[in-house]
Amino acid sequence: PQQWSQWLQTHPKDDSTSIKIRRLQTIISLGSFVCVEQVDVGDFVAMSGLFARVYAQHSHLQAIFHAAG
Repeated sequence: PQQWSQWLQTHPKDDSTSIKIRRLQTIISLGSFVCVEQVDVGDFVAMSGLFARVYAQHSHLQAIFHAAG
């Protein structure tokens, strides 16, 4: 995403968010699709909608990372 490039240009390399962005960029460069979403995991309807969107676009799901806070 464009926001990531802008973030990396305006923040230090050792910034915790910068490190996470670079790790996600590495995963993408290896051929994976990364979908960053903000959804309340306690909201069944919202989570169902997220899964439906991912499956509609990619037909399968290999991993989910929950990163609250």
